[in-house]
Amino acid sequence: MTDVTAPAAAPAAPLATSATLAEPTAPAESTTPNLGGHVTDRTANTMAEALVARGVWTAEQAAAALADPDADPGALPAPTAQSDLATITSMKASLEGQGFETKAIDGAAHIINRGLANPPSEAAKHEAAAICMESLRSQYGDKTDYIVEAARRELSMLAQQQPGLRDLLERSGAGNNLWIIQGLAGRHLDRLKKAHLGG
Repeated sequence: MTDVTAPAAAPAAPLATSATLAEPTAPAESTTPNLGGHVTDRTANTMAEALVARGVWTAEQAAAALADPDADPGALPAPTAQSDLATITSMKASLEGQGFETKAIDGAAHIINRGLANPPSEAAKHEAAAICMESLRSQYGDKTDYIVEAARRELSMLAQQQPGLRDLLERSGAGNNLWIIQGLAGRHLDRLKKAHLGG
């Protein structure tokens, strides 16, 4: 598996995907009014599942919207705990100070927040880890282990300054995100290249 949050010698943990809502019920005769038309209960459930999968809503927000179509799910409190928010804010400031691009920092924070809002199940983590590893192998071939190890080493360096980072990546499933792994590995390999060239 791929998880860069795992120590180099330990087996990697799985990748996270968004949790899904309960099984949709059989199509019902009742409908929920929607602007200019009707949405069946099954369609509403599918739409809510899609919003959860994309990280737009939490599972709680989707359940609230399904229970009361007139409710405003966006009015629910943010799912991320204050300590997670503080860690993410601190991480962003630290990474900016180390020269990471703002776009990369914001992208990583978004991926972490999305995973924390809808923590993945263990089964979902394992399935997603396999998909991530397959993607890495198709891109890097026999260099895949080298790329994963470079990402782990970069994370180890970052975690010395941000002790909560590993936990955030693990709980959110972001430690197995292909984009994050490639970013960490690229940063580490650039550092090695500069050290080798004396710059």
